[in-house]
Amino acid sequence: VMLGGPPTAGPVVLALICGTCLLLFQLLVDNAIIAGADESSGDNAGQSKLTCTSKSQYDGGLAFIHVTKAGGTSLRSYFRSLAEECGYKNHVEEAPFWKDMSDDERAAVQVYGGANHLGFFDLLSSWPGHFYPNPNAKAHWWQRKLRASRGDAGDMTNNVAYFTQLRNPWERARSDYFYAKGLGPIHHLHEQTKQFTVDEWIQNTQDGGMLSYFVPPADGETEQRSCCFDQTDLENAKQLLKNDFAVVGLVEEPGRTTAVLQCRVPWINQAIRRNSALSQLDHLNESPMQAESNAAHATSVDEADIAKHFPLDWELYMFAKKLLNERHADCVKRGIIQDKK
Repeated sequence: VMLGGPPTAGPVVLALICGTCLLLFQLLVDNAIIAGADESSGDNAGQSKLTCTSKSQYDGGLAFIHVTKAGGTSLRSYFRSLAEECGYKNHVEEAPFWKDMSDDERAAVQVYGGANHLGFFDLLSSWPGHFYPNPNAKAHWWQRKLRASRGDAGDMTNNVAYFTQLRNPWERARSDYFYAKGLGPIHHLHEQTKQFTVDEWIQNTQDGGMLSYFVPPADGETEQRSCCFDQTDLENAKQLLKNDFAVVGLVEEPGRTTAVLQCRVPWINQAIRRNSALSQLDHLNESPMQAESNAAHATSVDEADIAKHFPLDWELYMFAKKLLNERHADCVKRGIIQDKK
């Protein structure tokens, strides 16, 4: 402000400066440079709520569809750490059981960490306020059915990043055997492991175990299907993973999985930038019979044999592998992550 100017110049310029300051302040808040100080509750009660990102894609949180024996325990712990870094209300533990929680408790959850191994459709039917994750897609029959059953009006889409992780189905069955055998009587399948060798166990494992997590219930049913899948189910599951999941990871590609998560989910990117320790995914929940499991793992299995015994799950796994590689390449091309070979 110049001294000696017209009497009205000072207030006018001052008003312009104040307006500019307010605009800059708002920009800082919108870009998460200024952290919030709200209080969160539940699993992360008593901690200050920090803002990792604001008004961006997937800022509503994350939902992890936890396929059994596909590295889920490690990921649940990882997502809890990410959520706590950003102040997101999270639920990752087995207890309390998800469906035993009240509607209000479940609706408040922003990061569902795969507790109780709910399938995609099972989670949506039990997560108030959360429906189809793709706001640009038309509502599917099950979305309309859910909305009608609750009396909800309008589009209840929540901006949540959906994530899952798959595994080579042969190795998944092998891991299932040694984990049940090693845990002893506390595992509900332990007695059955006494009746089979690991190879017999794998041969008796039903195809479609992974696919089941992404297939809607049969007409008139509410529970996740456990059998009788076909090629149509497989193709629909592929489209679901491609169009509606932010990231589909692989047990065999932990580094690439976390890199694509950081690339495609802005709030996770912010959390990792603030806490570099979160860039590494530690492996937890190893089999109590890890040595025996590793010895059995050393036996190579031809991919043709895997495809023959697990045709649906193998094709879904290979589709996920291609999808992960494509998304990783896109992230590298855009300069968001580096290609660590």
